[in-house]
Amino acid sequence: MAHVVLTTGANAPLGDEVVEIVVSWEGRAGVDVSALLLTADHLVRGDADFVFWNNPTSPDGAVRLADGGRMSVVTSAVAADVASLVVVVAADGRTGAETLADVRGLQAVVGEILYRPDDLTRGQTAAVLVEVYRRADAWKVRAVGQGYASGLAGIATDFGIEVAEEPEEAPTAPEFAVGFAIPDGVEAPSDFAAPAAQPAPVAFAPPVAQPQQQVPGPEFAAPPAAAPEYATGFVAPAPAPAFVGFTPPPAIAPPTAPVPAPTPASPVSRALSRLRRRPGAPTQPAPEPTTAYVPTPYPAATPYAGAPSNMTKPPLGAMKLTKDQSVALPWDGDPGMVITAALEWDGGTAYDDFDEADLDLYALFVPRIEAVPPSDRRIPTRGAVYYRNFGSTTAEPYIHLDGDARSPGREVVRITRPDLQGHVLICAYSALLNGSGSFKSYGAKAVVDDGRGSVVTVPLLDDNDNGYWVAISLIDFTRPEGPTIRHVERYSEAGEERPMLYADGRFAMGMGPIEFKGDDDPIHEFEWETILAPAHHRDIHEGHNLHP
Repeated sequence: MAHVVLTTGANAPLGDEVVEIVVSWEGRAGVDVSALLLTADHLVRGDADFVFWNNPTSPDGAVRLADGGRMSVVTSAVAADVASLVVVVAADGRTGAETLADVRGLQAVVGEILYRPDDLTRGQTAAVLVEVYRRADAWKVRAVGQGYASGLAGIATDFGIEVAEEPEEAPTAPEFAVGFAIPDGVEAPSDFAAPAAQPAPVAFAPPVAQPQQQVPGPEFAAPPAAAPEYATGFVAPAPAPAFVGFTPPPAIAPPTAPVPAPTPASPVSRALSRLRRRPGAPTQPAPEPTTAYVPTPYPAATPYAGAPSNMTKPPLGAMKLTKDQSVALPWDGDPGMVITAALEWDGGTAYDDFDEADLDLYALFVPRIEAVPPSDRRIPTRGAVYYRNFGSTTAEPYIHLDGDARSPGREVVRITRPDLQGHVLICAYSALLNGSGSFKSYGAKAVVDDGRGSVVTVPLLDDNDNGYWVAISLIDFTRPEGPTIRHVERYSEAGEERPMLYADGRFAMGMGPIEFKGDDDPIHEFEWETILAPAHHRDIHEGHNLHP
C-alpha cells in the first residue's frame, strides 16, 4: 500500500472515522506502545486516560490497544472533552532495547500516513511518535518524534502528570543452608545419607551467685573436717561443685519462609500505572525573569476571531502576518510548551531554473539569561542551530534542528523551555549552487506552530535578486504578553556573511561569519575573535543595517 509520508512537524488530515495505528520495528529489540488521551490544556483527565497493555481501552471505548503495537481510534466516539491523543513508545529492556537507538526501523502508520522518526539515536529511552488531534469538526495527525532521555516519566511530566516514586523494597534476610553440603565437583556415594540437621545450641547466662547464709555459733570457727587418710602418693580429689540451676530462655520462633520476589513488570506499567493528574500545575516552577527592562510594545495583530469565548488565552488559529506585523502566542508560563518553527519552500518559479532549490534554516539565538535591554552598545552573540550544529531539546540551547533537506521541502527547528529563551531569529541561507536568486521566487516562508492551536505563517513579500541570506522572523520570548512572532524580512547585500543577532534582540545583516556549505572545516576560532570584536560592529547605528 502506498503511504503519504510525513516529515517531523508536518500534519495531514484523517478522512476515515475508524483510524488504525500500527507501530512497527525490525528485529527483536522493540518498544512498548501506549497512548495518552489529553484535554485542550494537554493534560490527562485521570488514570483511565492512559491506555496500555494493562488498560487496553479508553473510558469512552474509542481507543483500543491490541497486541503487536496496533491501536484503533473511532474518532466519532472520542469524548467531547478529549482534544487529542499521543502515541507513546518506550524502549523495552526485556527485548534488549536499552534506548530507542537499539530499535531498528521504528515507524508509525496512521491510516494511510507513514512517519519514521529521524532523531531518536542520542540516548532517548521514550518518545511521543505521533499526535492525533481534533481541529474543528475534523481530525488530523501530526508527526512529532519528540524523544526523552528521561523516559516515560519525562513524557508524563510534560503533560502535567505526577509520577509516584517507586517504594523501596524491604531487604530480605539471607538464606543459609541447614545440614550438610557436598562440595562442588564431588559426587556423593550411593549409600551415603547426609546427617540430620542439629539444633542450634541455646546460649544462656549463668545465674548471679547467691550470698552464703550466716550460721550463729561460738566466737571461734570450727576447723574444717580433716580429709580422710588414703594411701601414700594419692591426692584426694576436690569436692565436686554443686549443681547450678538455670532458667531456660524463651522458645525461639521457627524461621518463616522467604517471600518470593515479584515478577518484573513491564516498564510501562511500572512507570505510568500510578499516574495522577496535577491540574493546572506547570511541570516545574518558572524561574524569575532575568531581564529588568520592560520592552516597548510591538504593533499588535488582530486576535483570531473564531477563538472560544470561554478561554482566557484562546489559540490564534491559522493566521498570516503582513509586513512588519507581530503577534503574541497565548502562553501562561508553562515551561512544557514546545514551539516548532519551519522553513518551507517548494521551488516556486525558480524551480524550473535550478535542478535543486537548496535552502538552509538557521536559528540564531540568545538565551534568556544573556538578554539585555536595547541600548547603543552592540553585544554580538554566536549561538546558532543549523546543519553543522543540530542542538538539543533536552539540554542547552533547548533548540533542535530535525534535519537538513537538500531539495525543495521543509526544515524544522523545535524550541523547548520557552522560559529559558530570550530571542530566536529564523533565517534562511541560499546555497551557492542556487545562485543569488530571490527567496520569494523559491516559495520560501516560515511557519511557527505552538502545538496548541496557533499556527502563524510569516511569508516573504519583497523581491531580492542579490542576497544569499534572509532574516524572516524574530521570536521574542522576553515579552510579558508571551512569545512574540514578528515579520522582519531583511536581506543581505550579496555577501556570504550571515546575519548577527545581538543580546538585545536586534540584528544586523552581513555582520556574521562566512560559512560555505560543502566546506568540511567549521568556522575557525580566530575568525570568531575577529567577528565578535567591538570594532567589527562599530559602524552599526540606529537606522543603519540594524533591525528591527
